[in-house]
Amino acid sequence: MRKVGFTLTTAERHFLTRCELKREGQGVYLDTSFDKDVVQSLTVKKAKQFAEIKKQLEAAHPEIKLWAVELFNDQGAAFCRSVTADAPPWFKTQHARFGGLYSVQ
Repeated sequence: MRKVGFTLTTAERHFLTRCELKREGQGVYLDTSFDKDVVQSLTVKKAKQFAEIKKQLEAAHPEIKLWAVELFNDQGAAFCRSVTADAPPWFKTQHARFGGLYSVQ
């Protein structure tokens, strides 16, 4: 089992795939995209690196709840574990494995 890194996910099992600061006129905004394909997800080595991004995204879109998850790879299969006490709702439909890891496929 190999650790891949940390990423953000939505309740619908979409993973953060792009996150860029863009300048437009006098302002700066956060350009993001989410996708079901976990392989394309944007990952960082430390969960704290997503804290500010998560805070900004939730402030801009309060209707969207985000969770930080840690991704793992085991022989081509993706697994994840919630970083916080609460887990995304889609965890309930997945099979737990290796003490708290959930299948992504």
